[in-house]
Amino acid sequence: MNKHTHLPQANQKKMSPELEAARQRIAELEAQVLEQATLLKQLEANIHPQLEATLDGYILADTDGWLQAVNASYCEMIGYTREELLQMNIRQLEVKIPQEEIDRRIEQMVAQGRDRFETQHRTKDGRILDLDVSIVIIHQKNRPLVAAFVRDITEYKRALRDLQQHALLLDTAQQLAHLGIWTWHIPTDTITWTEEIDRIFGLNGKITQTTLAGYLRSVHPEDRERIAHLLEQCRTTKTAVVFDERIIRPDGQIRYLRSWANMLPGPDNTYNTMIGACMDMTEHVLAESRLQESEKRYRRLFEDVPVALWEEDFSGVKQYIDELKAKGITDFRAWFENNPDAIQHCARLIQIRNINQAAVAMYEADNKQQLLGNLAGLITEATQNAFKEELIALASGRTRFHTEFVSHTLKGNKVYVELTLAIAPGYEDTWATVILATNDITARKETETQIRRLNEELEQRVKARTAELNQRIDEVERLNRGMINLLEDIQAANHLLTVTTRQLEATNKELEAFAYSVSHDLRAPLRAIDGFSRILLDQFANELPAEAQRLLNLVRNNSQQMGQLIDDLLSFSRQGRQPLHKEMVKPQQIVETVWQELAPERNGRQIELILGDLPPCYADPALLKQVYVNLITNALKFTRQKIIARIEIGCKQQDNQLIYFVKDNGAGFDMRYANKLFGVFQRLHRAEEYEGTGVGLAIVKRIIVRHGGQVWAEAEPEKGATFYFTLEPGGTTHEQRGRDFIGRGQSQ
Repeated sequence: MNKHTHLPQANQKKMSPELEAARQRIAELEAQVLEQATLLKQLEANIHPQLEATLDGYILADTDGWLQAVNASYCEMIGYTREELLQMNIRQLEVKIPQEEIDRRIEQMVAQGRDRFETQHRTKDGRILDLDVSIVIIHQKNRPLVAAFVRDITEYKRALRDLQQHALLLDTAQQLAHLGIWTWHIPTDTITWTEEIDRIFGLNGKITQTTLAGYLRSVHPEDRERIAHLLEQCRTTKTAVVFDERIIRPDGQIRYLRSWANMLPGPDNTYNTMIGACMDMTEHVLAESRLQESEKRYRRLFEDVPVALWEEDFSGVKQYIDELKAKGITDFRAWFENNPDAIQHCARLIQIRNINQAAVAMYEADNKQQLLGNLAGLITEATQNAFKEELIALASGRTRFHTEFVSHTLKGNKVYVELTLAIAPGYEDTWATVILATNDITARKETETQIRRLNEELEQRVKARTAELNQRIDEVERLNRGMINLLEDIQAANHLLTVTTRQLEATNKELEAFAYSVSHDLRAPLRAIDGFSRILLDQFANELPAEAQRLLNLVRNNSQQMGQLIDDLLSFSRQGRQPLHKEMVKPQQIVETVWQELAPERNGRQIELILGDLPPCYADPALLKQVYVNLITNALKFTRQKIIARIEIGCKQQDNQLIYFVKDNGAGFDMRYANKLFGVFQRLHRAEEYEGTGVGLAIVKRIIVRHGGQVWAEAEPEKGATFYFTLEPGGTTHEQRGRDFIGRGQSQ
């Protein structure tokens, strides 16, 4: 019976057009609802297994926000039953998006066809969940449906807030966990996708949709035919397919994906839409590849290392120890000592998974298989105590253990073993991987035994010698009394020596002053002799016979040589009296200046100068210049016979001190006479060959010694000579110089 027949007849006639329109509208709406319900049942029947299997939540809602379908993951996530949720509107769950914004957002989603955003839903017990939502609009004949894939990111958001300094790392982890969704409308050959697909494919928003051919162009050429076949299989058989694929981004980068696809039923049981998802597995694939490569390297190292290595599984022992602790046992030493069978039980629980060739050789096995398997076969009465200590250490919480024990090879030969045990990182909670390194220390132990035997023999000898020494103690005491008297005589002699030394120092100073005075006073008569001889030669040369002229020239040469000798003596004397003015100097500049000043000495000669790096030093610049003048002049003099002279000036660092040197390829000298080299008037070559007075190197030594340095030479006849000297480095502080001075005084 019609629910409107109770109205009066007049009203029926008056309202019949409106009622008729309302009936028609209601009938249309009922048909639409029926059709939509049928579609939902078909959709749920086709994709329900996949949606129920996924760990992400799934929501299907109409554009008014009323929930039409949810999966078990979303029910578990939000705390409501499926029946409760299907009576609810999304507005009752939404927390973050304002109520007045929801309608506008839904319209925007429908217009765009997809959306991706983060929001918050309130659970049944009042908790707020942070959610990552990927929206795909499913277009139907009359009214679109909103499919939402929901991922609970509450913990992720909390970690993100706590660890802002690791934002980039966490963002990467989030992206790796995202699932990209795509739909392929087959009649129009149009593929649309979520933003995560855009990111995975590296499109940067440049392409919003494509065709199947366009998608396949992104697939790696080696995978393209297989993927096309799988998608065609899914389309024709209307069954889900799961596959791995590689895509090539526009920038050429290859990404590895785990994908699935299935046909989505439409009205009238038609299948025009394929829906799929893909997860970027690139980092996982690459990490797995790196892990495999790392495993290969580890295995190569494991096999090739000369130390015997054992890889063992102690997880059974860990479980046994945990059971004992649960029973209240804490003193494991007492437990194992009172229960020796427990030691063998633990040995049977341990599995030897792998050993290297060094272990095979150490235990004289024919192959690895003889040692792999249960550890109990290797535990003997000799090794049981060491194994017990190993178990006690592990039970006490230690992850490393070291010991030494006696064992026997498979052939029965005795071997001393040094063992180091370590639980592999990451296995501290399970003991599933324990690495043991064993060294054969038999030779060392035998040596120690020999040493102990020798020590015992030595102790016996010491006792015998001690007896002899005791007999001689009385003699020593008598000698001591004589030594006391001798020491008193030595002290008196030392006092006399001190007085004599002071007198000698005063005499040396007087001699220096005398030498300076005499040298200075001799210059005037020598100049007179040379001058008068020159006048005789210049003005009376025609009247003098040849022999007289030769003798006068000889007088001049000798007087000039004597004058040079006096000049050198004066210079040498001044070096002893001239005060030091030490400052930071750059030897490089001094050498360059000296080299230019000695240009006349180099005229007409072919000389190769090698000037190395000369670090700054702490010295008197004028005296250091005199050192380089004397050494470089020597080098120029003694390379005169070389067609191409080679002079090298440089510095090297040794034992935290700077060693400067001047090296040449000249005449050199015999090192047997090196001790005379730096003495006054000492010469190692004849005056007819090389001029000089023999004072230059003595001046060099006096200058360097006054600076607190050392000077020495190395040479070989006809192969050149090298003169070395040390100076205080330029970076030394006053405090360091003081410590160095004190240190030298203590060492002396």
